[in-house]
Amino acid sequence: MEDTINIRVEGMTCDGCSSRLKKQLEKHPQIQKAEVDHVNGIAMIAGEVTEAMVAEIVEATGFTYKGPDVVN
Repeated sequence: MEDTINIRVEGMTCDGCSSRLKKQLEKHPQIQKAEVDHVNGIAMIAGEVTEAMVAEIVEATGFTYKGPDVVN
């Protein structure tokens, strides 16, 4: 079952940062698509994903995982 999660990411400062994180996320076989916005510090990930899996990829890429993005 495919899920979509939105997360907060800290430490991205430019398009290169968001592109690098997007590429690393999409390398994972369970992630079908990722969109990363460095300006707002948000990433949208679609696939058979868990929060722990995404957090591990974010941290391994050199950024700080800040948890789910909660929309009010």
